[in-house]
Amino acid sequence: MSLHNLGNNLNKLDRSENVPKTIQEAVDIYRALAISRPDAFLPYLANSLTSLGHSLSESGQREEAQKATKEAVNIYRSPLASGLK
Repeated sequence: MSLHNLGNNLNKLDRSENVPKTIQEAVDIYRALAISRPDAFLPYLANSLTSLGHSLSESGQREEAQKATKEAVNIYRSPLASGLK
């Protein structure tokens, strides 16, 4: 969560060149955690993927942004994520 928040804060400080890398690190950690505990960590993974998509889009990396955002949407649509809001 701290890495995710750091990425968002860097964005607010207009240091956006560091944002995708920082949020990608959070995504990688949540992805690993979600393997063993999807009920606990899929919401965080989806949220971080959404932020990653936004930051990639803002930095002009549209294809990568679309991939991250589609993965977030798939998580939100999955049966495991039925309780996510």
